[in-house]
Amino acid sequence: MPGLIKQLSKAKERNCVLIRHGETEMNQEDVVRGWTETSLDEGGQENARELGRELKEAYIDGIIASDLLRTMQTACLVSEESGIPILALSSNLHTWNVGKYTGKPTKTADPILEKLAVEQPEKEIEDGESFNNFKYRYLLQIIAFMNEYSDKTVAFVVHGRNLAVMNAWCEAGCPDDFELYDDLSYESFPPATAHMFKIKSNYLV
Repeated sequence: MPGLIKQLSKAKERNCVLIRHGETEMNQEDVVRGWTETSLDEGGQENARELGRELKEAYIDGIIASDLLRTMQTACLVSEESGIPILALSSNLHTWNVGKYTGKPTKTADPILEKLAVEQPEKEIEDGESFNNFKYRYLLQIIAFMNEYSDKTVAFVVHGRNLAVMNAWCEAGCPDDFELYDDLSYESFPPATAHMFKIKSNYLV
Protein backbone atom coordinates (compact mmCIF):
# COMPACT_ATOMS: atom_id res chain seq x y z
CA MET A 1 0.00 0.00 0.00
CA PRO A 2 1.18 3.56 -0.62
CA GLY A 3 3.10 5.06 2.26
CA LEU A 4 0.40 7.52 3.19
CA ILE A 5 -0.28 6.01 6.58
CA LYS A 6 1.44 4.28 9.47
CA GLN A 7 0.00 1.02 10.72
CA LEU A 8 -0.23 0.65 14.47
CA SER A 9 -0.61 -2.43 16.63
CA LYS A 10 -3.84 -1.28 18.26
CA ALA A 11 -6.84 0.08 16.36
CA LYS A 12 -7.84 3.67 17.09
CA GLU A 13 -11.41 4.88 16.83
CA ARG A 14 -12.48 8.25 15.45
CA ASN A 15 -15.54 9.90 13.96
CA CYS A 16 -15.54 10.92 10.32
CA VAL A 17 -18.08 13.37 8.87
CA LEU A 18 -18.88 13.10 5.16
CA ILE A 19 -20.97 15.64 3.26
CA ARG A 20 -22.44 14.88 -0.14
CA HIS A 21 -22.31 17.84 -2.53
CA GLY A 22 -25.47 19.71 -3.51
CA GLU A 23 -27.55 18.97 -6.58
CA THR A 24 -26.34 19.91 -10.05
CA GLU A 25 -28.09 20.17 -13.41
CA MET A 26 -26.81 16.68 -14.17
CA ASN A 27 -28.52 15.39 -11.00
CA GLN A 28 -31.78 16.76 -12.37
CA GLU A 29 -31.11 14.97 -15.68
CA ASP A 30 -30.48 11.77 -13.66
CA VAL A 31 -27.31 10.85 -15.50
CA VAL A 32 -23.96 9.60 -14.17
CA ARG A 33 -21.72 12.59 -13.33
CA GLY A 34 -18.36 10.90 -12.85
CA TRP A 35 -15.52 13.41 -13.22
CA THR A 36 -17.59 15.82 -15.33
CA GLU A 37 -17.18 19.42 -14.17
CA THR A 38 -20.74 20.46 -13.46
CA SER A 39 -21.79 23.28 -11.13
CA LEU A 40 -24.50 23.37 -8.49
CA ASP A 41 -27.92 24.48 -9.66
CA GLU A 42 -29.90 27.09 -7.70
CA GLY A 43 -31.53 24.48 -5.50
CA GLY A 44 -28.20 22.81 -4.84
CA GLN A 45 -26.67 26.12 -3.81
CA GLU A 46 -29.50 26.92 -1.41
CA ASN A 47 -29.41 23.43 0.10
CA ALA A 48 -25.65 23.76 0.65
CA ARG A 49 -26.21 27.10 2.40
CA GLU A 50 -28.94 25.55 4.54
CA LEU A 51 -26.61 22.72 5.52
CA GLY A 52 -23.96 25.27 6.44
CA ARG A 53 -26.41 27.02 8.75
CA GLU A 54 -27.28 23.67 10.34
CA LEU A 55 -23.59 22.92 10.95
CA LYS A 56 -22.87 26.30 12.50
CA GLU A 57 -23.14 24.86 16.03
CA ALA A 58 -21.54 21.53 15.15
CA TYR A 59 -18.19 20.53 16.60
CA ILE A 60 -16.37 20.61 13.27
CA ASP A 61 -12.97 22.30 13.02
CA GLY A 62 -12.42 22.27 9.29
CA ILE A 63 -13.59 21.20 5.84
CA ILE A 64 -11.67 19.20 3.23
CA ALA A 65 -13.16 18.68 -0.23
CA SER A 66 -12.76 16.88 -3.50
CA ASP A 67 -11.51 19.48 -5.98
CA LEU A 68 -14.22 18.90 -8.58
CA LEU A 69 -16.32 22.03 -9.11
CA ARG A 70 -19.53 20.80 -7.47
CA THR A 71 -17.77 19.71 -4.28
CA MET A 72 -15.68 22.88 -4.07
CA GLN A 73 -18.82 25.01 -4.48
CA THR A 74 -20.58 23.04 -1.76
CA ALA A 75 -17.58 23.38 0.56
CA CYS A 76 -17.41 27.14 -0.01
CA LEU A 77 -21.13 27.67 0.65
CA VAL A 78 -21.09 25.48 3.77
CA SER A 79 -18.00 27.34 4.98
CA GLU A 80 -19.54 30.76 4.36
CA GLU A 81 -22.69 29.93 6.31
CA SER A 82 -21.07 27.98 9.15
CA GLY A 83 -17.78 29.80 9.60
CA ILE A 84 -15.93 26.47 9.39
CA PRO A 85 -12.65 27.02 7.48
CA ILE A 86 -11.64 25.04 4.40
CA LEU A 87 -8.38 23.25 5.17
CA ALA A 88 -7.54 21.48 1.92
CA LEU A 89 -8.69 20.21 -1.49
CA SER A 90 -7.70 16.89 -3.02
CA SER A 91 -8.19 15.10 -6.33
CA ASN A 92 -7.85 11.81 -4.41
CA LEU A 93 -11.31 12.49 -2.98
CA HIS A 94 -12.86 12.46 -6.46
CA THR A 95 -15.67 10.06 -7.14
CA TRP A 96 -15.10 6.91 -9.20
CA ASN A 97 -13.92 7.76 -12.71
CA VAL A 98 -16.43 5.64 -14.60
CA GLY A 99 -15.15 6.62 -18.04
CA LYS A 100 -17.49 5.55 -20.83
CA TYR A 101 -20.46 5.40 -18.45
CA THR A 102 -20.24 9.14 -17.70
CA GLY A 103 -23.36 10.91 -18.94
CA LYS A 104 -25.37 7.69 -19.22
CA PRO A 105 -28.76 7.44 -17.45
CA THR A 106 -28.24 6.27 -13.86
CA LYS A 107 -31.07 3.74 -14.06
CA THR A 108 -29.17 1.78 -16.71
CA ALA A 109 -25.55 2.56 -15.75
CA ASP A 110 -25.70 2.19 -11.96
CA PRO A 111 -26.64 -1.53 -11.92
CA ILE A 112 -23.73 -2.23 -14.29
CA LEU A 113 -21.33 -0.21 -12.14
CA GLU A 114 -22.45 -1.85 -8.91
CA LYS A 115 -21.98 -5.29 -10.48
CA LEU A 116 -18.48 -4.30 -11.64
CA ALA A 117 -17.63 -3.01 -8.17
CA VAL A 118 -18.68 -6.25 -6.49
CA GLU A 119 -17.74 -8.89 -9.07
CA GLN A 120 -14.86 -7.33 -11.06
CA PRO A 121 -13.35 -4.60 -8.86
CA GLU A 122 -9.94 -4.86 -10.58
CA LYS A 123 -11.37 -4.33 -14.08
CA GLU A 124 -10.41 -0.97 -15.53
CA ILE A 125 -13.27 0.87 -17.21
CA GLU A 126 -12.59 2.25 -20.67
CA ASP A 127 -11.46 5.89 -20.32
CA GLY A 128 -11.80 5.52 -16.54
CA GLU A 129 -10.40 3.46 -13.67
CA SER A 130 -11.10 0.26 -11.79
CA PHE A 131 -13.33 0.33 -8.73
CA ASN A 132 -10.43 -0.81 -6.56
CA ASN A 133 -8.27 2.09 -7.75
CA PHE A 134 -11.04 4.48 -6.69
CA LYS A 135 -11.59 2.70 -3.37
CA TYR A 136 -7.95 2.64 -2.33
CA ARG A 137 -7.02 6.19 -3.36
CA TYR A 138 -10.11 7.58 -1.66
CA LEU A 139 -10.03 5.64 1.63
CA LEU A 140 -6.25 6.00 1.99
CA GLN A 141 -6.57 9.75 1.47
CA ILE A 142 -9.33 10.02 4.07
CA ILE A 143 -7.12 8.15 6.57
CA ALA A 144 -4.12 10.31 5.68
CA PHE A 145 -6.06 13.53 6.27
CA MET A 146 -7.51 12.20 9.53
CA ASN A 147 -3.97 11.48 10.68
CA GLU A 148 -2.69 14.85 9.50
CA TYR A 149 -5.47 16.63 11.38
CA SER A 150 -5.63 14.18 14.28
CA ASP A 151 -6.38 16.99 16.73
CA LYS A 152 -9.39 18.19 14.72
CA THR A 153 -12.83 16.97 13.70
CA VAL A 154 -12.91 17.32 9.93
CA ALA A 155 -15.85 17.19 7.50
CA PHE A 156 -15.12 15.88 4.00
CA VAL A 157 -17.19 17.16 1.07
CA VAL A 158 -17.35 14.32 -1.42
CA HIS A 159 -19.69 12.44 -3.77
CA GLY A 160 -22.49 9.90 -3.44
CA ARG A 161 -20.32 6.90 -4.33
CA ASN A 162 -17.74 8.01 -1.78
CA LEU A 163 -20.35 7.89 0.96
CA ALA A 164 -21.46 4.44 -0.23
CA VAL A 165 -17.87 3.15 -0.05
CA MET A 166 -17.31 4.57 3.42
CA ASN A 167 -20.58 3.08 4.62
CA ALA A 168 -19.72 -0.33 3.12
CA TRP A 169 -16.24 -0.28 4.72
CA CYS A 170 -17.65 0.64 8.14
CA GLU A 171 -20.38 -1.98 7.82
CA ALA A 172 -17.65 -4.55 7.17
CA GLY A 173 -15.86 -3.47 10.37
CA CYS A 174 -13.15 -1.28 8.75
CA PRO A 175 -10.86 -4.21 7.83
CA ASP A 176 -7.20 -3.47 7.11
CA ASP A 177 -7.52 -4.80 3.55
CA PHE A 178 -10.39 -2.36 2.85
CA GLU A 179 -12.81 -5.12 1.92
CA LEU A 180 -16.38 -3.81 1.73
CA TYR A 181 -19.86 -4.92 2.61
CA ASP A 182 -21.65 -5.68 -0.68
CA ASP A 183 -24.26 -2.91 -0.54
CA LEU A 184 -22.85 0.02 -2.53
CA SER A 185 -26.05 1.98 -3.08
CA TYR A 186 -26.06 5.66 -2.16
CA GLU A 187 -29.76 6.54 -2.27
CA SER A 188 -29.78 6.94 1.51
CA PHE A 189 -27.28 9.81 1.23
CA PRO A 190 -29.18 12.68 -0.45
CA PRO A 191 -27.37 15.70 -1.90
CA ALA A 192 -26.28 18.39 0.58
CA THR A 193 -26.53 16.17 3.66
CA ALA A 194 -23.95 15.34 6.35
CA HIS A 195 -23.36 11.86 7.77
CA MET A 196 -21.23 10.62 10.67
CA PHE A 197 -19.22 7.40 10.40
CA LYS A 198 -17.25 5.74 13.18
CA ILE A 199 -13.91 4.43 11.92
CA LYS A 200 -11.95 1.93 13.98
CA SER A 201 -8.70 1.20 12.21
CA ASN A 202 -5.10 0.17 12.74
CA TYR A 203 -4.15 2.94 10.32
CA LEU A 204 -5.29 5.80 12.53
CA VAL A 205 -2.71 7.54 14.69
